[in-house]
Amino acid sequence: MGRYSPHQGVCSCCKVELTPDNAYKNKKGFNGLDSKCKPCKKSYNYNLMQKPGVKARRNELQRKRWATDPEFREKKTAAMKSWAERNSERRLEYHQDWRSENREKYNGYSRKWRQANLQKDAEKSARRRAKMDTPLTPVEKAWLDLYYDEARRVTDETGIQYEVDHVKPIAKGGEHAPWNMQLLTGHENRVKGAKWHSEAA
Repeated sequence: MGRYSPHQGVCSCCKVELTPDNAYKNKKGFNGLDSKCKPCKKSYNYNLMQKPGVKARRNELQRKRWATDPEFREKKTAAMKSWAERNSERRLEYHQDWRSENREKYNGYSRKWRQANLQKDAEKSARRRAKMDTPLTPVEKAWLDLYYDEARRVTDETGIQYEVDHVKPIAKGGEHAPWNMQLLTGHENRVKGAKWHSEAA
């Protein structure tokens, strides 16, 4: 029966009936399911991770297993890729918020990466410059500079970080030109990211 047999198919916390839809798989559990429903299991794991030293010990064990067990490494890699594909919008929003709230730390990480990957950084910069190489008249260049001046002025006056954003992102074929510029707060810019809809351009 396995170690969870006394529960006989009900959650050990809330007593709800366990099914493949509301419980995680567990080979040792009753009917191949865990002893807790998914919400109770998540709550249990969260509370467990709050105990001193538990998270550090778990991470250390996983690092050792990752280094010595190719099957475990392959399985975890596949699981992480699958999760990332299912939660792409959630991941993007999380990382954008984190960068906005931890600007100095993010800039430090970026500097270290650029120093360790000089060739990749040069290639990345070259690609971006090529995309931004829109022929502009002197008047258009002056209007472009005004956007950046205005962003600095509003930032100084309000204390809120404002940035110049490409309405249609460079990555989606947008131009680095006055007609494709707008002012956004740093947070709004992070949330927008490289999103663009043709009807809004």
